[in-house]
Amino acid sequence: MASRPLAPGRVMVPTKALSFRPARLGAQAPMPVIIRSASHVTRRPRIAICRADAAVGENPFTQPRPVQGLPATLFGLPVAGVYALGAALAAALGFGGWSLAARLLPESLRSVGRLVAAAIGAALAAAVTSRLLTLRRSAAVAQLHNLLVSLPRASDLTRDQVAALEAQAGAPLAAIDPEAVKSLYGTFIEATIPAGDAPLRGDEHTRISAFKQTLGLDDEAAGPVHVDVGRRILRGRLEAGSRREDAFQKLIYVSYLVFAERSYLTPWARAFGLTDAQVYVARRDNARALFQAALAARGGVLVPTQEALTSLREVKESVRLADEEAEGVVREAARATLQGFFDRALSVVKRRARQRDLAEAVAELRGAVEFNRALARLAGAPGVVPGVGPTSVAGSEWAAAEGRGRDLRDLFRTFVEEGLARDGAYGAAETRDAADLRSALGLGPKEAAGVEEEVKERVYRRRLREEVTSGRLDAAPSPAAVLGDLVERVGFDPGAAAALHAGLYRQKLAALLEKRALSDADAGELDRLQRLLCVPAADRDALHAELAGGIYSQTLDKALAAGAEGFGLRERGAVREARRDLRLDLSVARRLLAAAGRRHLLQFITNARKTKSRVDGAKELKRMVLFSSVVLAPLVDDLRSPEERTAAREAEERERRVQEMVAKMQRDKAEEARRQAVAAGGEKTAEEGVVDVEAAEVKTPGDEPEKAADAGMEEAVAAEKAEPVVAEATESTADGAPSSLKKAQAAADSRKAGEKVGDQIVYAQKDITLADDLDLRDRLDVYRNFLLYCMTGDVSSGPMGVTMVIERDESEFARLAQLGDVLGLTQVEVATVHSDLAEQAFKSQVQQVMGEGALTPDRLAGLEAVRQRMGLPKETADKVLKGFQNQKLIAGMQAAKAQGQLTLPFLLELKEAGVDVASLTSADLRLQLYRQEAIARLTDGTGEFATDRIVEELPAALGIEVGKARKLVQELARDRRRTTLVQAVSFLRQKKYDDTVKALNNLLAVEKAAPSDAPLSWSPAEELADLYSLYVSKESAEEKRAGVQVCLGLADGDAAGLRAVVEAGNFKLGQETESEAAFF
Repeated sequence: MASRPLAPGRVMVPTKALSFRPARLGAQAPMPVIIRSASHVTRRPRIAICRADAAVGENPFTQPRPVQGLPATLFGLPVAGVYALGAALAAALGFGGWSLAARLLPESLRSVGRLVAAAIGAALAAAVTSRLLTLRRSAAVAQLHNLLVSLPRASDLTRDQVAALEAQAGAPLAAIDPEAVKSLYGTFIEATIPAGDAPLRGDEHTRISAFKQTLGLDDEAAGPVHVDVGRRILRGRLEAGSRREDAFQKLIYVSYLVFAERSYLTPWARAFGLTDAQVYVARRDNARALFQAALAARGGVLVPTQEALTSLREVKESVRLADEEAEGVVREAARATLQGFFDRALSVVKRRARQRDLAEAVAELRGAVEFNRALARLAGAPGVVPGVGPTSVAGSEWAAAEGRGRDLRDLFRTFVEEGLARDGAYGAAETRDAADLRSALGLGPKEAAGVEEEVKERVYRRRLREEVTSGRLDAAPSPAAVLGDLVERVGFDPGAAAALHAGLYRQKLAALLEKRALSDADAGELDRLQRLLCVPAADRDALHAELAGGIYSQTLDKALAAGAEGFGLRERGAVREARRDLRLDLSVARRLLAAAGRRHLLQFITNARKTKSRVDGAKELKRMVLFSSVVLAPLVDDLRSPEERTAAREAEERERRVQEMVAKMQRDKAEEARRQAVAAGGEKTAEEGVVDVEAAEVKTPGDEPEKAADAGMEEAVAAEKAEPVVAEATESTADGAPSSLKKAQAAADSRKAGEKVGDQIVYAQKDITLADDLDLRDRLDVYRNFLLYCMTGDVSSGPMGVTMVIERDESEFARLAQLGDVLGLTQVEVATVHSDLAEQAFKSQVQQVMGEGALTPDRLAGLEAVRQRMGLPKETADKVLKGFQNQKLIAGMQAAKAQGQLTLPFLLELKEAGVDVASLTSADLRLQLYRQEAIARLTDGTGEFATDRIVEELPAALGIEVGKARKLVQELARDRRRTTLVQAVSFLRQKKYDDTVKALNNLLAVEKAAPSDAPLSWSPAEELADLYSLYVSKESAEEKRAGVQVCLGLADGDAAGLRAVVEAGNFKLGQETESEAAFF
């Protein structure tokens, strides 16, 4: 194609190659070309030859570069012609120089001048030839540019066309003018990279790589061109005031594809100050965009076939997308495909029409299931794109839309319903399809199970109704088999089916009970329904107890609300008629009566606790007992069967016989004890069976002896101060039991035949109790409070503010026995309350007696008499006495401790009395007392040291470690060994011979406490002999003499000689002492 002509006489040549070296961002544009003419040269900016926003396929090279004049002529010549022209020029210039030198130079220099002139001419010819070659080659690059202008698309340039130009130029174009070729390459890159928001096509890197190879550029030369194009893109963005980096990021990504593993040739991070993360993001985003575009080109859906997924893997590898990024895109595509299935199904389900054909919706849902299953089969298959696997719409924006949860449940419900309607059964295949659809819809297991059970229940109800109304279920030999087959076909849960059957029976029963009675026809209808629905008898009874029992409970509450004052035959008859009309079982009626009765009894307990005085509380308890006898007892009796009445009478008879036998044994035992006492000569002495009198007397250091008062006077004072409770508790009984218990038992026995209340005879009942409603401690407290009321009597107010104690009524003890039955207390628990009260009374007596002074024998005898009258066991009385004695001992110890007079014997006395001295005294105090005792035993002058007692017994009694005590004793003994010997010698020198003997005894005790390996040394040794002689003269025990000999380190011979001198009366120190004593 011919180039466009320029104006006559104008030639366009580059004076300097376009600079494409790497430069800073914002560097100057390439240097403009210079346009030369025949007359003058002008300089003006070059018009850009490319546009970054050129459309795909548009040629960026639009302005030709004219080549005329000498460059065009030279480019038209072959290379040999240019060299021939240069040779001709060289010959002409050489000959001219030769001739000129011959004319101008003297004869003597003519030869040399001719040679020099010829050489200069040849050199000028060579330079001109080189310049001609340069002009010719520059014309070749211009011809390449013009060739690109002439092509429809720059990518149509072929390597053959470039090779032809290179052959004509005689050298590769990249070697002739590399900067110009790079400029062409850069222009092509700018035109190929889409500007702005225009997406990549995916073939940009292929076209750029092909153009690079066509131009003959290697990667090392092409890399800086990409970087410089990036600079121009950023410079244009800054000049336009835009902050979009789309084109620049696309350039980074396309360059990464062009250079592949040699991407280090485009150092974006170093050239533009980018981080590796930014470069990675640019590559990742553009690769993902191309991969998504490839998916969109396939319809935007994921085709679950091996071929389609393999082709997607090839696309993923071609765009160099990471596996984890490809997985995300593939999953999104799979989710979008799944959402398409559901959208189409929803459009059918929500279609407003009188008759909807849901088969199309079910087909779409089944397509979603099959789509997921295909993905599951292809997951992990070799060659497929990563990320293939079952998916779900859970967590997507589509699923998060308002009301979408209801839509998903509707789809699942439609699928299950249509499956049941189509197949008539719900087998393993349908269950598997529903499970896969649930997973695809993202429904929870419980949510989907609820929808599934709802559908199955509705279908099961419909088919069950058909079986019943058609009469097939009545005619079936086994209704259970029919129901089982129906449950199996529908896939309904057997437990849910049983609950449904029970619900239907309940519904029927509730409808029949609206008239508050069941007729024979009603009972027959219920029996038939129970047989058809196979309702278990236990469930039937529970339903009757719930529904009929509710009506019965209303009647009961109305009767019980009348109270003991208003309850009569009418209320009792109403309750009987209600049970009979409702056909309620006796066991159910008894259970309902017990529940209602306990509620009313608990209300009495609550009212009693709210009262402000014990008397008012006891009166409320009396009303509770009366309510139990007047109201509850007749109702309980009405609910007994004849067999139960007979069994109750037999049980009462057995209990009566047992009580008679026990009473007879107690009387016999008391009579035997009386005979033995008479045979022994009277009553027991006060000292028998009681604690030691001396042990009861506590003397603290510094206390003065207490004076004992007259025993008869003390007993009179004690009796005068006793409370009525004590008097009641101390009344004698024939069998030794507390009188209160005896009275309660007697009152209860006297009313076994019934008690007249008003016009009717009532009996106590033991069936309805509060044993399971109140804790044992609370029940015992209630019983104890009423017992105190029975023992003290009622209090009433008289005129002028006078309070009077009303005489106790023995009938209160009958109420007490009945209260124990209502509270559900056993005989042992009742006896414990009475015994505890008697014990409290005895404690009061002991406290009063001990407050008067020490426990004398007379006082102990009086307490023993009180114990016998109360019927307390001897062990209990001794325990009480010991407790008070310990308290007095502890008080004395604390007083002595406060005065600093606490001694070890007092602590040991407390220990023997059973007091835990370790918990009352500190470890330091006990160790100090022990140390004092050890020092006292080492310095008492007796020469005795009980090692077992001091080292073992005392530490155990004081709570001190034996090892620690032994170490302390040994330290004390070692510290006193030398000082004791010095003390003995000092006393000897002072002629204090008795003190000397005591000091030697102390030395002997030290040796026993801590035996030494070697005797003590002393100088002069004669003093040791005098010490031994003096000790022998004063001590006759051979064991002690031998011990002192060992302590002083005397040999056996020396000791024997000294003993002989003393026995012979020749020991002078002793004689002098005796004479002096006689003189004075």
